[in-house]
Amino acid sequence: MINVVIVGRPNVGKSSLFNRIINKRKAVVESVSGVTRDRLLQRAEWRGKSFYLTDTGGYIPTKTDRISTLVSQQVDLAIDEGEIILFTVDALEGVTPLDKEIADTLRRSGKKVFLVVNKVDNEQRERVIYDFYKLGFGIIFPVSSIHGRGVAELLDEIAELIVEEKIERDEERIKLAIIGRPNVGKSSLFNRIIDEERVIVDEEPGTTRDAIDTDLIFEDEKVTLIDTAGIRRKPRIDTDLEYYTIKRAINALLVCDAAMVMVDGSVDITRQDKRLIALAGRSAGTVVIILNKMDLVPRKLWNDVIRYFNDALPYMTYLLTVPISAKRGDGVFDAVRITIDAYKRSSIKMDNEVLNGILRDAVDNFPHKRIGKKKVIFPGASQISRNPPQIVFYTNFPDKISKDYKRYLEKKIRKAYPLSGVPLVLKFLRGKKARKPSKKIKARSLEE
Repeated sequence: MINVVIVGRPNVGKSSLFNRIINKRKAVVESVSGVTRDRLLQRAEWRGKSFYLTDTGGYIPTKTDRISTLVSQQVDLAIDEGEIILFTVDALEGVTPLDKEIADTLRRSGKKVFLVVNKVDNEQRERVIYDFYKLGFGIIFPVSSIHGRGVAELLDEIAELIVEEKIERDEERIKLAIIGRPNVGKSSLFNRIIDEERVIVDEEPGTTRDAIDTDLIFEDEKVTLIDTAGIRRKPRIDTDLEYYTIKRAINALLVCDAAMVMVDGSVDITRQDKRLIALAGRSAGTVVIILNKMDLVPRKLWNDVIRYFNDALPYMTYLLTVPISAKRGDGVFDAVRITIDAYKRSSIKMDNEVLNGILRDAVDNFPHKRIGKKKVIFPGASQISRNPPQIVFYTNFPDKISKDYKRYLEKKIRKAYPLSGVPLVLKFLRGKKARKPSKKIKARSLEE
């Protein structure tokens, strides 16, 4: 499948064009130069032809700072990988010296280049496009990525260059999201796993701004790996840009099958670490804590560090904690194996008779305290979904079950099933006798 790469100087609308083509707001769009730093790769389809579309950071040949240097390297890599280049310029600003510099680089690349003049929102603005012929490209595509004007014609030309092939539909993949505070090593872990310098890794906090998805085969397992921007506490979110990148990271949790929550194992756990872990527990089907930077901790103290982090999260006793060093590569692939294994266990289907037997034994050994003068009864239980497992308990007092008793029932179930790293969702509904949940009950409980 061919790769179509969008390049151009900062703030010409590359990310808006990317979003328009894939019909999703995936890349961060903001009127600030250099917002997109990493390459975003997304599968796209047009008129029965499929291709990969890559958005890049702004091309900055004059290296003004370390980040700019890294962005330029990202674009160079994308040009090397792309078969078709969408060189995007700004109709409102006209031809700039930087556009000429980029044009020279692209002509030397020998790749198929489409010159895309963006922000041509009406016929009147089409008059300015003729000035862009001086960049040396024969065909110009005037478009408005915001309004969609001219984008279909551009895609028609791309489709013409794609050899007919049978479109492969999205296959079932295990989606793993890497989340954590800024500067804990998420991108380093991502790069170690995919063995490619595809995302920017830098010591400056907040370097990764977009969520980046990569499909790979890991030991015969089809996996989608999602690297996300670092998540900070709300008081530290002082720009709209950071708000939206954090929102994308949280959205990654909502769509992923398993969350690899990375924390710095060489320092004390932070309040934000705890919040992120709790958020992952509520949003993802599987949660594994990745203790990074353990190369800074003597090996003989690793068990103590693991014990410390587990003790710091007493309300999430099911968590798996894996020590790694993304810098050296220690434990990286073990962490992926453990996460995939936990995800598979989250798909467990519990036998209804066994589940009700566990419930009967639990209630017989330790009944719930009375509500007023009435006895609390549990006629039965049923599993209603997987990833993560959700169980409905039928009772005469669904709104009065104490937190301690809920934890007691969860502990009994976890003792019977291998659910390490897997959240267990317990629901309580009114019911006088054991029965299988109807579709209506299932839908309602999932919405609660």
